[in-house]
Formats: sequence, structure tokens, C-alpha cells
Amino acid sequence: MNLNEQLAEELKTAMKAQDVTRRDTLRLVRAAIKNVEVDVQHALNDEEVLDVIRREAKRRRESIEEFRRGNRLDLVEK
Repeated sequence: MNLNEQLAEELKTAMKAQDVTRRDTLRLVRAAIKNVEVDVQHALNDEEVLDVIRREAKRRRESIEEFRRGNRLDLVEK
């Protein structure tokens, strides 16, 4: 099972468990992967999927830092 299939299974599990935070996070990651696949016009391998996940995680960390600087603790917690 490749990483993309594993993410799809994890999404199903999160949906069944009604874990909203995990479900939404997995949906965001899968959407980012799909966008890259459309851009490069081929299915991503596991290493490329990991690159997308790393990039998205970095974006979130940077956003959290910006929210802290702007005293938006409600958005930091989210």
C-alpha cells in the first residue's frame, strides 16, 4: 500500500470515528497532493507525497507563528 492509499484509509477511519480535526487535516493534505498531481500531470510516488506533506506542515507552522505575532490566539489553537 503506497502512502497516498494509506492516507485515504486514514481519512475513512477518521470519518467513521467522527474525529473532525484529523478528518479535516487529512482532507487538506489529500487536496494538496491532488493539486500537485494535476500540476505535474502524473501520480506522485511516496517521496513526492512526503515532500508535499513537509511543505504543507511548514506552511502551517509559519501561519501559527504569524498568528502569534498578531495576537490571534484563537487561530493559533485551531
